[in-house]
Amino acid sequence: MTARILLIEDEPSLLELFSASLNEEGYAVTAFNTLAEVTADLDSGHNYDLAVLDFWVGKETSLGILKALRALKPDLPIIFMSGGADDLSLEMASALAEAGGATEFLFKPFKVGDLLTSVSTVLRSA
Repeated sequence: MTARILLIEDEPSLLELFSASLNEEGYAVTAFNTLAEVTADLDSGHNYDLAVLDFWVGKETSLGILKALRALKPDLPIIFMSGGADDLSLEMASALAEAGGATEFLFKPFKVGDLLTSVSTVLRSA
């Protein structure tokens, strides 16, 4: 069975790169660049095997999406990624994500291979 991945990234070029790379590896990727789109998707009942979330989506964090995903599927593996922001250090973002139940945290910039390795590792251990 093909793993279904929810991907959130607000930077269009990264969204395209990550989505294409994951698709090439054989994953079924549903990609979004706004939190509103993700909320609507989750409300419609779509189910995923893994979520890859950008911590900062515009000026908002995706911690609310993390909470919603945990409510829908408590054991869903979740990988967060972030390059930081002026409002919050990377360390604090990582700590908040881990406190919310994130499985892994990738610090941008990273190589696409790092994302693919993390996805594969997390899915194998799920």
